[in-house]
Amino acid sequence: MRKFLSISIPLFIVISLIVVALIGPTPLWRQVIMTLVAFSLIAAALFAVQSSGALRVFARGFGIAGLIYFALAFTSVVNVRQHLFTQSILTQVYPDQSAQQMQMQGVVQTPTSTSLFVAKQPLAANTQTWTMSLQGIPGVANPTPVGVDIGHACCTLALGLFGGALALAIYRREQRDAELAAD
Repeated sequence: MRKFLSISIPLFIVISLIVVALIGPTPLWRQVIMTLVAFSLIAAALFAVQSSGALRVFARGFGIAGLIYFALAFTSVVNVRQHLFTQSILTQVYPDQSAQQMQMQGVVQTPTSTSLFVAKQPLAANTQTWTMSLQGIPGVANPTPVGVDIGHACCTLALGLFGGALALAIYRREQRDAELAAD
């Protein structure tokens, strides 16, 4: 019972933090959750190297699955994030506020691969000015909705847990098969 409590209390705290961050995403919550993900991946790497048995197998599975998803979702070396299924779900749940504001101001998206936005804004009664915003071009800052980043961080943890559980299930099955073969 004591071992259950020692695991369940920190797990409850982590899940509570994630739920609060997903309900009310802010830049501070993004920092908290991203730090949690970073510590989790670092801990998985350390456990994969320093521990043995089932813990080592779980840590390897967690680390590999979590790190692969993290790299796909947060690195810009290969722009895979826009093609992830989780990205389409998260952008529906957490729509980009700046894109909504641009649509309300009469912004038109031109059909280019770089997503060039042109907005027509009147300055005075008879004059007009055109402003441009470049999005999707490497080297140009593209603000991502905070909720989307938090969602991808949570997906990193969830896929890490799935990878660890899968690796552990395979390990235990191999152990059981080896014991049956020995008998």
